[in-house]
Amino acid sequence: MSYEPLKYGKRAVIFDTDIGPDCDDAGALALLAYYAGKYGVRFLGAVNCTSNPYANGAIKAIGEFCGLGEFPIGQYGKDGFLADGTSYNKPVSEKYCGKTVEAMSECEFYSEALSKAEDNSVTVIAVGPLSSVAEAIRNDSELFNRKVHSIVIMGGISPSGTEYNIRCMPEAARAVLDQFKGTIVFCGFEVGEGVLTGFSEEKENSPVFDSYKFWTGRKEAPYLRDSWDLCTVHYAFEGNCEFYDLSEPISVEIDCDGKNTFTPCTQSDRYCVVQKSSNEEIAEYINSILNA
Repeated sequence: MSYEPLKYGKRAVIFDTDIGPDCDDAGALALLAYYAGKYGVRFLGAVNCTSNPYANGAIKAIGEFCGLGEFPIGQYGKDGFLADGTSYNKPVSEKYCGKTVEAMSECEFYSEALSKAEDNSVTVIAVGPLSSVAEAIRNDSELFNRKVHSIVIMGGISPSGTEYNIRCMPEAARAVLDQFKGTIVFCGFEVGEGVLTGFSEEKENSPVFDSYKFWTGRKEAPYLRDSWDLCTVHYAFEGNCEFYDLSEPISVEIDCDGKNTFTPCTQSDRYCVVQKSSNEEIAEYINSILNA
């Protein structure tokens, strides 16, 4: 079974993010909100897969600003994981929320969101380490596998290499690969690297813009960043199109140091995204949405 993009399947979506260490998560959430509105896709909420509480406020501020309304937020339940990424999520959270935003645990979030969903009706877009996704599967693998149709992951490098999201917690990535029975699509580091998106001019009262400005540390525009997470969201919704293709099925191996190896395998429901258009063409398209 190949991957069915959200624009066709109309499945509900969960956004699982390490918002904080990099600003492309902020752009990715804004892009998700745009596509959810365009295609009528139901947004079930977001999970902060780090231990940093300021990420909850950044998620809330960006999601509500971009038209997602109020939505539930979960957070990775263990201490000390990527807790120091505060270059933008702390000031964004304080500016737009005024205080630390509380969140339920990742297992509570997934249990609540998935228990209300129909079978095979949810796509998870994961643009950070797979800490919270792995915990959710370990907590109730039967529920997760029954409700979740597919996971689109920003992670890995094709055909092999060591990428940040996988390297941060390789045991979590292996747990997801071993225990999830549905379709998994990897949008690797090579997709989005050099696709520079963000903001070419100043904007007021925008938590998305502020995220890019605070993270880049620049005093004036442009505020740009590579688009790994945005390309992942873009593919999750649009699938194969003028910008991307999907690989043939692959087997995926991840070693204890986080190095991945993608190998062609006809009997598999794992795939990776292949960038088809130039970096400049994809950037122009995404920037037209972010700067609208």
